[in-house]
This record gives sequence, C-alpha cells and structure tokens, in this order.
Amino acid sequence: MAETTQVQIGDYTATCVRDTMFAVDGGAMFHIVPKKLWSRKVKPDEANRIYTGLNCLLVRGNGKTILYDVGIGNKLSDKLKKIYGLMGDTTLLASLKDAGVAPADIDYVVPSHLHLDHAGWLTIRDDSGELVPTFPNARVIVQQAEWEVAHDNNELTRGSYIHDDFDPLAAMGLIDFIDGDHELVDGITLKLTGAHSPGHQILLIQSGDQTLLCPCELVPSTWHLRLSWVTGYDQEPVRVVNAKKELMQQASANNWLVFLTHDPEHFFGHLQASEHDYHWQPLTD
Repeated sequence: MAETTQVQIGDYTATCVRDTMFAVDGGAMFHIVPKKLWSRKVKPDEANRIYTGLNCLLVRGNGKTILYDVGIGNKLSDKLKKIYGLMGDTTLLASLKDAGVAPADIDYVVPSHLHLDHAGWLTIRDDSGELVPTFPNARVIVQQAEWEVAHDNNELTRGSYIHDDFDPLAAMGLIDFIDGDHELVDGITLKLTGAHSPGHQILLIQSGDQTLLCPCELVPSTWHLRLSWVTGYDQEPVRVVNAKKELMQQASANNWLVFLTHDPEHFFGHLQASEHDYHWQPLTD
C-alpha cells in the first residue's frame, strides 16, 4: 500500500508537495552518531552523502491556502547543484500544479527557517534575469530572529543562507516579521522553537478533534526518532534534544499526526513510544 500524501485535519486539507531530492553529507546529518550506527538506517553514496527529501506542506481550508517550506528552488550555481546532487525529476512548482494550485493562489508562505533548502523557491528569475516573487500574492512569515541570523555574516552559519532567496521580498514589502509564537489563521499556529537556528518555527494545525504537527528540523526524518540523534546543522543541539523530547511525547500521548520534511519515503504518520525509543507508523492509502 502507498503512503498517504494528503490528509484531512478538521477544516483543513494538508498535502505533501515535494521538491527535488537533496544530498547531504551523512556525518553532518547525524552529528556525533558514529557512521557504523547511522549507516544501518541509510546507506551513503561514494561521497558519503545521503539523499533526503525536501517535503513541503500545502494547507487549504477556511478560504486560505498556505505553504509551509518551499524547498531549494532553481537558482543554485552549477557547483552547488553538483555538491547537493540535485536530481531534478520533481520540483515544488510541478508538485503544486499536480495538487491543482498555482503560485498566485498562495496566501501565506511560511518558511520554517531561511536555510537554502527551505527558502529556495521564495524567489525565481524572470525572463530578464531579475529576481521576482515566486508566489506573487503571498505574505511571507519570517521570525525576526531568523532574519537577523541570516544577515549577521557569521562564519559558521553564513553558508546556510542565500540572500537572493529572501532579500528581494523584504525590499518589496512582502515579508511580515513576527517575534515568537503566532496564530496565522484560526487553528493554525506557528511556534518558535529556535535551537536548530534562532528563528526556527514549527507548524501546528488543530482543527476539529485532530492535530497535525510539523516539527521540521527537530525531527527531520524517521532516521532521527531517537532523542539523541540530531544533526550537525543544529546550532544548539542540547536545546534540540529537549524540544524534540517534549514534542514527541505530546505527539505520541495525544495521537497527533506528524509530517516529516526531510524523509525521502515517509511523510504523514504517528509516533509510537517504546521504553527507550519511538517508532514510526505511516499512514497508508
């Protein structure tokens, strides 16, 4: 049976819309976990890279269309395309078209944070080469703390941000800056977690008697269900573990549905707690 790619959460329909596959260094994806352990879950290629998903969430309901995360986009240099092994067989815009949604239909775009693999499709180049909004009618919701770290030019973090993705939108007045938790529309809340990056924000949909949690980089894949398994990209790994522990306990105890942004095969599912670990229960059609 195929994994479910669309679910109904009360008044809202949530659909997984995927961008291209994305290769990252296996060691970076698993931080201090030895390769002997993590390679049992996913096999690296000859360059020690593993392929991850770039899964974005399309939410429709109550007269609004919302896009949480926007993948890596199409503006990378040839060098970066090679480094990240972009496969190009699927793009976010193609996935949206398959879902019956045009870029102009989007009311809100919510990047979980502004790293290049989550903010790439915020802008595209038009026929003249100018940077323009991909989603011309959308308000883009960004945490103030994320905007600041994206522009502080720190040697450790600056390679994670590509200013062409978001600076033009600010100049056009299309970004709404928020500071902390924020109710976007009725039943849909953005929660500032920080930890992965200062402005990392997760998405929570609560409608009817159902809840959908999008923990993004706190639980990026089924490979990271162990509480201590975090990524080398996390700026504050201890805080990631603490936030992850709280969220996974809540999701498991309350039977929340969970959406994974970086798993190449699993999208929607539930978490089942065991004595020392969590297990993934995928939704299937």
